[in-house]
Amino acid sequence: MYDVIIIGGGLGYAAAIVLSKAGKKVALIEKNLNHLGGTCLHNGCILSKNLLHRAKTVLESSEDVFNQNGKLSFEKLQEKIKNIIDSNTKAITAQLKAAGAQLIEGEGFVVDDGVEVNGKILKSEFIIIADGSSPRIPEGIEVDRKHIITSKEALEFTKIPKEISIYGSGAIGLEMASLFAALGSRVNLIYRHEHISKKFPQNITEKLEKQLKAIGVNLMPNSTITEANTKNSKVICKINNKEYFSHSGYFGSTKSVKMTELLEKNPEKLYKLSARGMLPKTKLGAKMIKKLKIYAGAEHPHTAQLAK
Repeated sequence: MYDVIIIGGGLGYAAAIVLSKAGKKVALIEKNLNHLGGTCLHNGCILSKNLLHRAKTVLESSEDVFNQNGKLSFEKLQEKIKNIIDSNTKAITAQLKAAGAQLIEGEGFVVDDGVEVNGKILKSEFIIIADGSSPRIPEGIEVDRKHIITSKEALEFTKIPKEISIYGSGAIGLEMASLFAALGSRVNLIYRHEHISKKFPQNITEKLEKQLKAIGVNLMPNSTITEANTKNSKVICKINNKEYFSHSGYFGSTKSVKMTELLEKNPEKLYKLSARGMLPKTKLGAKMIKKLKIYAGAEHPHTAQLAK
């Protein structure tokens, strides 16, 4: 019988140390004990910040007094970072053992009687679930972990890619874009909105966009990837970034709406605009489009023509 069972050795390890030092009997269940510290240590913060630091050095060197003959060994850099991660993992393991926490390698499942792990049922007064998260893959994108990848695989590169397209302008997307652009890759940053972030004030957003452009990032706003897959070792990517523009006739009053937004809010208008684009740009075409009736649902006021 334990006081506390913790499922997940990412942030869960910190709770295990604190509770064990407080005199509680603690069991920490982790699928892979070599992965203690979780995503932050092994596939996230520690890894990305080390890479960003080196990328910044490369960028500043190329802009300053050094010529561009100096090359960064990405493979050696990854090896150095791996040593840092291994050292931290060993330190976490040592702290857990010193605190008195019991480490159990396996997958834990909460059941009626407690927690099931490796075919056994463990009982406790409290259970902490800290099993982490995984990347959300948008519909239509086929991740193969080789050419179409997540940030986890991107941070495990041993060579700098010649070109990389990044979908999403959140914190991770911006880090990846900055990192690979600074290291010399051609970077396309694809995101759904007009600006890279809705969370920041406009002046900060504009400065961020300006800085990204300055290091060579190709910004692709108002764009949605509808389909992505690999064919003959090449990524085939369909991007929907069509916009419709309207103008009232007054200076500076041009408005635009994205096709996906129009499809969601006003599908009748979208299909009418599409049909209008296929008609001749003449008076006849203008008369023909007036005869087109479009309804979003199955109900309409018209009746079929009946043969007499």
